[in-house]
Amino acid sequence: MDVGNPDNTDRFTGRIESYAAFRRGYAPESLAAVIDYFRIDERAHILDLGSGTGILTAQLLSQIPRCTVTGVEPNKDMREYSFSTPALSTALDRKRLHIVDGTAEATTLPAQSVDAVFAAAAFHWFDGPRTRQEIMRIGRSSSNAEGDTGVPFAILTHGPAGVESREHQVGEPNMADPRCGPDQHWWHFHEEVRGLYEKLDMDHTQRVRKAKLSPESLKQFFGHDGWKIWRGDGSRELSLDELIEGLDSHSSVPRKGTPRYDAVVERVQDLFAKWQIDGKVKILRDRVVYYGCVR
Repeated sequence: MDVGNPDNTDRFTGRIESYAAFRRGYAPESLAAVIDYFRIDERAHILDLGSGTGILTAQLLSQIPRCTVTGVEPNKDMREYSFSTPALSTALDRKRLHIVDGTAEATTLPAQSVDAVFAAAAFHWFDGPRTRQEIMRIGRSSSNAEGDTGVPFAILTHGPAGVESREHQVGEPNMADPRCGPDQHWWHFHEEVRGLYEKLDMDHTQRVRKAKLSPESLKQFFGHDGWKIWRGDGSRELSLDELIEGLDSHSSVPRKGTPRYDAVVERVQDLFAKWQIDGKVKILRDRVVYYGCVR
């Protein structure tokens, strides 16, 4: 999947406000696990690959005081939005942050210029082999807490709650399986929503993400099978308005003002009415981080 393709780089054009309003930050404890594992300190130059509106960028600046972060983002609207974010504007003024127009496969950065690379929700749109090659070009190899060497790399994303393989996992190993636990009601809601996405051909993103984050794909990307997984609860309770705003933030959903979008909203309203409890539905999600040395 080539992030240089306009179909990918322009996916969120016109959706920036909804994206920024709905998308949450990443669990501080997950970032702490990665930072400790790679022994990243204030001297580090960190790359946020596909930095978007700067959600992860701001957290990296906050959790690693005095480090320097470069955000590489191909979408002009997202770059301009990040410039307007107060926390990022301050970092730009203090020269702790640089935001550049580039892609995962062609960052424009000098060779061996970054100490660690992070990629958040955009990773599944990257061309894996070309991105790996670029990381090897721009990254400085180092040794992690277990003595492994390579370019530190972390993918921060999400997945269906409690149903993916737990191999390699650290974090919360005893999370309940929602298919048979207290969240069983919400699991059935989740399955109906997934069915709606499949029926309306809106599950392209999920299919791409599943393929790019499969154990075999990750092994090829990292160059070994010793990568780690951190997993934690990322579930959310949403009102109907919040649920619809969340739809608007996803690139696979038809754009507002089109008949197809209106049809999707109508179906989602029906599902909300069927499954809501006290005016809320619960979206079951795990926060997931894959991390290891690329070598």
